[in-house]
Amino acid sequence: MKKGILIGSIGLLVLLVGIISYVILSKPSIALVGDKVIKTELKHEYEDKGISLKVNGKEINKDSYKVEIDSNINTEVLGTYKETYNITYKHKVYKIDRTVRVVDEEGPVITTNFEKIETEFCTGKEKDKLTFTAIDNGDGDVTEQVTIEKQEDSYLLSVSDSKGNKTIKQIPIVKEEEPTPSIKMNGTPTVYVAVNSNYADQGAYVADVCGNKKELEVKTDSTVNASKIGEYKVEYSATYSDQELKATRIVKVVKKSDVPSNKITSNKIVYLTFDDGPGAHTERLLNLLDKYNVKATFFVVNNSKYNYLIGEEARRGHAVGVHSYTHNYKTIYTSVDAYKDDFNKMNNIIEQQTGSRAKIFRFPGGASNTVSKKYKKGIMTELTKLMTSEGYYYFDWNVSSGDADGNPTKEKTVKNVINGMRTHSNAVILMHDIHKSTVDAMEEILKYGTENGFTFKVLDVDSPKVRHRVNN
Repeated sequence: MKKGILIGSIGLLVLLVGIISYVILSKPSIALVGDKVIKTELKHEYEDKGISLKVNGKEINKDSYKVEIDSNINTEVLGTYKETYNITYKHKVYKIDRTVRVVDEEGPVITTNFEKIETEFCTGKEKDKLTFTAIDNGDGDVTEQVTIEKQEDSYLLSVSDSKGNKTIKQIPIVKEEEPTPSIKMNGTPTVYVAVNSNYADQGAYVADVCGNKKELEVKTDSTVNASKIGEYKVEYSATYSDQELKATRIVKVVKKSDVPSNKITSNKIVYLTFDDGPGAHTERLLNLLDKYNVKATFFVVNNSKYNYLIGEEARRGHAVGVHSYTHNYKTIYTSVDAYKDDFNKMNNIIEQQTGSRAKIFRFPGGASNTVSKKYKKGIMTELTKLMTSEGYYYFDWNVSSGDADGNPTKEKTVKNVINGMRTHSNAVILMHDIHKSTVDAMEEILKYGTENGFTFKVLDVDSPKVRHRVNN
């Protein structure tokens, strides 16, 4: 009897353990996908990560249970929120909670119209203007709070929101690739020559797109026979980085009576020089010179408002020389030291703007001026010798435009300059780019010179030394 009872008790115990084990093992294991406390950014869409349900370590198909979420999350408002998952599985309901914090941890978004700013190869000018907006999740439009710093090779834009979140965006400034150089002909592409006259070809050179000469050999192949009427070609060729550059000049040998009056050829050289700038009209002058692919020489003075144009003159291939820092005769001609101090101050500015110091210069009033006698007798004799001995080269002029005399006019300037060009083999022309009438006259002067075969050059240390007689 007792034995039967014992066996029955053991059997019941085994059954009970089995039932308990089944219940325990069959109970679902519910876990959050992701962290129990998570962050979501203000005004960003909140993406619920959900839950996982396993039984006996095995993932249960989502179709086997139902999930309902109670949540008051508002991503438009900063704060801490709770979402509750209500999971119904096999007629039982289970719950699990997650905490969601809506935060503002992102800086404003800076949007620019370009991802890089390209500059022109020749002038360095930016092709496009950079514009931008800055929008913050919390503060809204913060464009007016953006600071912009122009660095050597980029723009640096930065802005912070009221929470201290900072955004920095860098926009590179890139120089456009150098275009292939071309052969430029001195004078005009079509030349008329009177039969049986001497034809001297004006030659050609290789220049980059900015008009700056490249030190490359240009070969010339000419068929011109000036003793026989006909049309001939002068072929120019050069090699640049394995590219063949070519240009052709047409030479028409005709009867003298058939040479068009406006096509008279010239082997004359013109040096356009401008004193006392830069000024309000200098940039317009530079654009005109670009239009006709003509280079000039600028003897500059200190004008803080326009000094940046000194660098522009150099970048466009023109020559820059010292004129004076003060252009005050009483200051500069009282002593050698006073002149040198003025000269060096101006050359310092030239170096700042162009990257190099000038070796050419023009004395205020020219080397022949006599006004300097008022301040120091013999000063010009001293200065011309000293400056030359120190390796500097001064230039006067042999043609005056007359634009500094009385009331200059466009018509008077044009007449004086063109007459001087016609009568000098090497015309060094004095003009002043601070006068509107001078710049107004330049289109007509440049048009005449380029159409009639004049060669325009800049002054350098090897140019003919056109100098006045020293009178003091």
